[in-house]
Amino acid sequence: MGRGVPLTRKRVVVLLLEIVLVIVAGIALAAALLFYAAVGPFPWMPSVRWWGLAGTTALVFWAVVKQFRHHWHQLSFWVEVAGLLAIHLSAYTALLLRVPEWRLLWFVPLSVVEGGVLVLVLAKVAGHAL
Repeated sequence: MGRGVPLTRKRVVVLLLEIVLVIVAGIALAAALLFYAAVGPFPWMPSVRWWGLAGTTALVFWAVVKQFRHHWHQLSFWVEVAGLLAIHLSAYTALLLRVPEWRLLWFVPLSVVEGGVLVLVLAKVAGHAL
C-alpha cells in the first residue's frame, strides 16, 4: 500500500469542509430543480439545457481542478483555469444557442472527453504536473 497524506487535524477540517460544501451545493441544486419543476418554466427561468450546462461545468471543472491541488497557490494556474472556463462557456453557449433540441444526456460523453482534455492541457501545455 502506498503512503497517503497523513491525517492531521488540519487535514480532517479541510476534508469535512469539502464534504459540507459538496452537500450544500447538492442541496442548493436540488432545491433549484424542485422549484423549477414545481412552478414550471416561466420566461425568466433558464431552460433545462442551461441548468445542465451549469451542473456539468461545475462538475467537470471541480474534478479537474481537484487533481491540481498542489498548484492552487499559483496565480498562473487560476488564470489558465479561468481562460479554459471562458473557452468552455463560449463554446457551449454558441452550441446551445444554435442547436434546437439538446438532451441533458448529451452532456455526459462531452464532459468525459472535455475533462480529459482539460487535464492534458493543464498538465502538458501549461506545465502543471499532476
